[in-house]
Amino acid sequence: MNILGTETKSVFLKQIQAHKLHQEFIVAPAQTVRVGQPVKLNATGEITAVAANDNASVIIGISVHNAAAGETATIGMKAVAIVWARSAAAITTARPVKFSGVNGVEAAYGNYSNVAEDGSENILLVGWALDPASAINQTIRVAIY
Repeated sequence: MNILGTETKSVFLKQIQAHKLHQEFIVAPAQTVRVGQPVKLNATGEITAVAANDNASVIIGISVHNAAAGETATIGMKAVAIVWARSAAAITTARPVKFSGVNGVEAAYGNYSNVAEDGSENILLVGWALDPASAINQTIRVAIY
């Protein structure tokens, strides 16, 4: 159908479910993401394309937009919710995290801490810290799946 625009190619056989969690992220410098491409977070919480040899635990979702460095892309998330939480220790990069118990200062919040980079703690993985934290008890966003 070219009446309302140019001809396009469809990438999705069936679209990511509209009622699922979608979140916008900035594309990292010198990176490009494409429609239907799995993405991960870099250290500062921007998105990059997943490499062929990356551990599956780093994939946060699938891009529903084409976007270049500095642009915003919406990601169909693997996560089901994004919650406010506290860091159980420094979380120096946006990364996979595990639940570390209820916060001792403000019980309304959960504590989250780093998961081993080698994937040995994947059974403990509950989501991704979307924000780095430089010290204990800092407010972060955690995408929970």
